[in-house]
Amino acid sequence: MKITGNLKTNKSSGHDNLRPKLVKNVADYVVFPIQRLFNMSFESGIVPSKLKIAKVIPIFKKGDRVQVSNYRPISLLNVFDKLMY
Repeated sequence: MKITGNLKTNKSSGHDNLRPKLVKNVADYVVFPIQRLFNMSFESGIVPSKLKIAKVIPIFKKGDRVQVSNYRPISLLNVFDKLMY
């Protein structure tokens, strides 16, 4: 509950399109199943494949917008990945 309370609600969603604000609002209902999933993952050493996916988008740095080298990639992780790490 403490970790979900620290989620920044103004952050973008990942590939799953779940916004941190939604997860924060339903935390009372999902915290125990999520905790069980995370504990099982830590015990087995296996991370669910859905948590390994990131949405990569280019962010313009400076200069000519036509040049690919003037962009930097950022990875948008899903909310549960942010909670796990």
